[in-house]
Amino acid sequence: LNPTMRRYMGNMIVYQNVRLLPLAIFSSVVDPMGIAVRGGTVGDAFKTFVRGIKEVPAGLKGKQITDHWTQMAEALGTIDNATLSHSLGALYTQGMVDGTARKINDTFFRFNLMEQFNNSMRVGATEASLKVMAKHADGKASLHSARWMNELGLSRGDSKVDKDGHVLTTVADGLTEAQAARVKRAVNQWVDGAVLRPDAADKPTWMNDPHFMLVSHLKQFVYSFQHTILDRV
Repeated sequence: LNPTMRRYMGNMIVYQNVRLLPLAIFSSVVDPMGIAVRGGTVGDAFKTFVRGIKEVPAGLKGKQITDHWTQMAEALGTIDNATLSHSLGALYTQGMVDGTARKINDTFFRFNLMEQFNNSMRVGATEASLKVMAKHADGKASLHSARWMNELGLSRGDSKVDKDGHVLTTVADGLTEAQAARVKRAVNQWVDGAVLRPDAADKPTWMNDPHFMLVSHLKQFVYSFQHTILDRV
């Protein structure tokens, strides 16, 4: 893609974001229900929603709540360290914006509350995913337990639970490197199945062509919602 055209379209995307999405947070309050659709409980979804509300004041200051589950989510890779990456801003620009436009875009998504709310959704989904894996680890909680675990790439024995009922996630917990890698991959797959994060697999091929990014940058969420939520419903 011609660098000048790339910069022009990237700037136009940022303009469209600022023009269209100041109140986008109000359409995101239903996001926690993705956790229930994926296999978590309504209680998990509500707990995640409350977490999202609590994150708002900290997010406006450019910070985030750093608790056990935030650290767990960072360790498992379901969220990025906020000082290194503004993940939601990158989603809404398809990673094609840099320089001043990127700073404007990232600041915008902090002040419209979307960045911290989406971060909270992924932390809450990480907690819910480990609860679901602990529940179905032995394959006996439901007739579908084995299928659900196989869907995540886990077989019996991969998902081990300690005496407190928590899923073991690291080599330090007693897992082999292969088991720890499978658990990490399974958690990320579950979270991506509960919280929208459009990627190349969700979208039609033409949307992955940078020549069409100005047309596709908001449409990608329609395809992601179909793939992530409606298909499972």
